[in-house]
Amino acid sequence: MITLVPREVNDYEASAARFERYLNDQNLEPGTVALYRANALRYLKSVHTDRPTGQDWDRFRDSLQAQLYRSTLNQYAYAARAYHSIINTKIIIKLL
Repeated sequence: MITLVPREVNDYEASAARFERYLNDQNLEPGTVALYRANALRYLKSVHTDRPTGQDWDRFRDSLQAQLYRSTLNQYAYAARAYHSIINTKIIIKLL
């Protein structure tokens, strides 16, 4: 489990690098790791925090639904669920 340290500034790249290490520790394929990392980084930058809430996920998902295919939305959901697990927050993921 990753210990979070209180701070004032969001560091998206450092958070994405930590997330990538976590994914590699889960023995995911390199292509999956790269995809999840990229999707998580876009998610964090879009919601303007590296400690998003469930409401942040809901708003992000809703903003994408009209633009992307279902399979792409599901890939974002997988990445978000994994990211939220390392920051110890639960989100409800409804796969489409």
